[in-house]
Amino acid sequence: GGIAAIQAMAADFLGGGDKKGEGLKESVKEPVKEAEFVETQAVSPSSTSSSPQSTLRPIVVKALEEEFKPEFLNRLDEIVVFTPLSRSELTAIATNLLTSIAAAAEKEKKVTLTFKDDLVTSIVDESEIKSRRYGARPLKRTVLRYVEDGLSDALVSGFLKSGNSASLGIVDDHLCVQREGGEMELYMIQPDQR
Repeated sequence: GGIAAIQAMAADFLGGGDKKGEGLKESVKEPVKEAEFVETQAVSPSSTSSSPQSTLRPIVVKALEEEFKPEFLNRLDEIVVFTPLSRSELTAIATNLLTSIAAAAEKEKKVTLTFKDDLVTSIVDESEIKSRRYGARPLKRTVLRYVEDGLSDALVSGFLKSGNSASLGIVDDHLCVQREGGEMELYMIQPDQR
């Protein structure tokens, strides 16, 4: 669970030793900038009026204080408690990422882009499981693989040129770039290497 993740991070940081912080090296001078603790869905909030983070924070801090020496905990700048992103939040983030890609394409290349719902759904489906643990980063990598790589290929190859409008979607696990006149090209989506 969460304590195991904290213990693994501490062991890496402390250069060995057990979960109580034994083996703390005096040569370690740099503080840990941020620690993220996951798998908070196992604890259910007792009150629906407060946020899950505010309900979980005292529980996490108490568990940390019981498991680790103050010397280790004082090296942490911040303890971040978060709950996994919901599907609707992932969809909103994906839509925002795609909107920023469309704005950049319009500004830099004078290409107008729209995105089909199947593309957004595929991006969220692909990254949903990893996003539960790692937040929005897997979603951003999925957008890069699904959209930015193929869009770059379409621009470099000359299929999309300044003044074009195009709709992007998914066809047989390929990015489908369809110009306003109906012509389309498919670009292979690279598999996730992580």
